[in-house]
Amino acid sequence: MKCQNCGQEMGEAFQCSFCGYGTQEPQVREMSSSERLSYQGETIDEDGSISGDDGNLFRNNRGGRHRFYVKGIQLGHSSTWADKLLNNYWLSRLAIGLVVAGIVTVLIFVALPIALMLATVGIVAWVLMSFVRR
Repeated sequence: MKCQNCGQEMGEAFQCSFCGYGTQEPQVREMSSSERLSYQGETIDEDGSISGDDGNLFRNNRGGRHRFYVKGIQLGHSSTWADKLLNNYWLSRLAIGLVVAGIVTVLIFVALPIALMLATVGIVAWVLMSFVRR
């Protein structure tokens, strides 16, 4: 890490050994080698080259560039009926197919006959009322 006062390398300490300027522990730090290897995001190096798939670049007021990493965190997993329909689990597809088949069966064998009977009763009542009015 470079000193904000003189620009010299500070190492791991938070106080510059050249000018004595001290800083608090930084919120942004350089990642270790193992962290860099396992990191999945995008980075922007000091030369401006971009690598990875997600990252940010910060320029301080002296024009220097600092690399920092942004790592996304997924909290939980949202699973909708569409996700379950489109996945490869045959048991889920079978269950959804049976539910859809049951709904179609109820519509065809229960709701449609009731609707036809009500329509027939309505037509018969309308015809009888038209004869009674004459």
